[in-house]
Parts: sequence; structure tokens; C-alpha cells
Amino acid sequence: DRELTMSIIKQKAECMTVDYLCDTCGEGRMRPNGVVLQTDYPTYEHECNKCGVKELYGHIYPYPTFE
Repeated sequence: DRELTMSIIKQKAECMTVDYLCDTCGEGRMRPNGVVLQTDYPTYEHECNKCGVKELYGHIYPYPTFE
């Protein structure tokens, strides 16, 4: 189903969540802990909610995406 109003087109899209599984324990999910490193490309520190390991990523997980 498409709705056309002037030049704006609206279409249905499925929303999905991108999440990060801990590489260390394989069970927990990586969650941001509020630490941001301001470099050329900001990185966000995440902590596993199961084992507590910390990693830096270029995205904040989880985040929504659409198909």
C-alpha cells in the first residue's frame, strides 16, 4: 500500500533491532555505559550485561533499522 501526497511517498517498512552479542561470553548483550571517546569518529563504550567485559564500538547498541 502506497499513499502519494504531492512528492512525498509513504510506504510500510519493517522495523528491526540490531543488537550485539558479547564476543567474550557469548550470552550477554552489550549495553552502553555512558562513556564516549571523542576522536575523529566517536566511539561508545559498552559493557556486557552478563560478564561485564567492556568494548568500544562506533554505534550505540541496540539500534533500530528498517527494511
